[in-house]
Amino acid sequence: MSARRLWKRAARALALAAWGVAPQVLATVAASISGQSMINLTEDGMVHDFTYTLTNGSTDPITDLSTFTAREGACSGDNSDCFYGASLMPGGSNPCPTGSGSSLAGGGTTCTLILALTPDNDGAETPVDSGSVFQRVEVNFTNASGRQIASLPEGLTVTITDLAPAPAPEPATLALLGVGLAGLAASRRHKTH
Repeated sequence: MSARRLWKRAARALALAAWGVAPQVLATVAASISGQSMINLTEDGMVHDFTYTLTNGSTDPITDLSTFTAREGACSGDNSDCFYGASLMPGGSNPCPTGSGSSLAGGGTTCTLILALTPDNDGAETPVDSGSVFQRVEVNFTNASGRQIASLPEGLTVTITDLAPAPAPEPATLALLGVGLAGLAASRRHKTH
């Protein structure tokens, strides 16, 4: 929240207090997650790591952090290409503390989480198509207001595309290779006689 907005809220609260109206408790955003909201991968069977940042925007610490990802809705496209197994874990340059008793200080303190995606390698498919699925990316935590959730605002859309089949060599390429091999065989035969 900007300093200007905070000043306006504070001035409004003071004005209401001067009129005898009890000011409301001003809530600040406790925590937020930032990172990629769209990921496009091919079915390569390799691990792909994406870094997300958790920021504690309140002045109070947040505790008992636990991570969560879940599929939302149905697959769009080829169901065999939709990815359902995302895992959000502490990692990166400044891993988030998670579990019972974990704590992240307030005042804009940040930590990092890694989303690891490993799309299956089903081999090349014809025709090449893809599948997309929407995922929620969340961190649950406790602060002075109780149990809270910080989530990636846009959510996460993961699209997996099939591997393209290897191109078949053209007949002219094969003929040229055959002529070259025949010439090589003839030259070796000529040298031995």
